[in-house]
Amino acid sequence: MGSMPRKKESRIEVRIASRDKKLIERAAFLRGQSVSAYAVSTIVEDARQVIDSADRILLTDRDRDAFLKILDKGPNQELLEAAREYQDWEDRK
Repeated sequence: MGSMPRKKESRIEVRIASRDKKLIERAAFLRGQSVSAYAVSTIVEDARQVIDSADRILLTDRDRDAFLKILDKGPNQELLEAAREYQDWEDRK
């Protein structure tokens, strides 16, 4: 069962050098896609990877161990007070 095609309602226009266009046309041909389909699939995949990378925090083993050690200690008084203040603020909304 395939996914439903998304409604295409937005447009992106770009100007590129002729040699870049030829490169893209060749890659699209090799993938069996139109230039538009190739460009969209490539840009969307790259955008997903960029966002995924930005949304993740990578720690060294040492940093991970230090972070877990802090979590094991539980919240300190300042954090508990901040949580209470936030909850009070939320309740007043």
